[in-house]
Amino acid sequence: GMLVAAGLGAAAVVPVLVAFPIAAQLLQGGAGVAQIAVFLGTLTTVGLVTLPLEIRYLGVKVALWRNLLALAAAFGSAYILKVIFL
Repeated sequence: GMLVAAGLGAAAVVPVLVAFPIAAQLLQGGAGVAQIAVFLGTLTTVGLVTLPLEIRYLGVKVALWRNLLALAAAFGSAYILKVIFL
């Protein structure tokens, strides 16, 4: 669940204002708080689609580190929310 949510968030090119209603529908449909948190976290900070552009302007090392740290932060915040809401 968490890896699928993270993958979908990282691969999606969706405006953030559209993502919140989607997240609300997923939550009402039975998705967990942690999955929604990691989805929104990766959607807003990790970009598989934009990675080539980041590499071009920031360099491989900076672009990869930025995305890896953002991914770790998304999982960390999802874990914290899971602990709070369970």
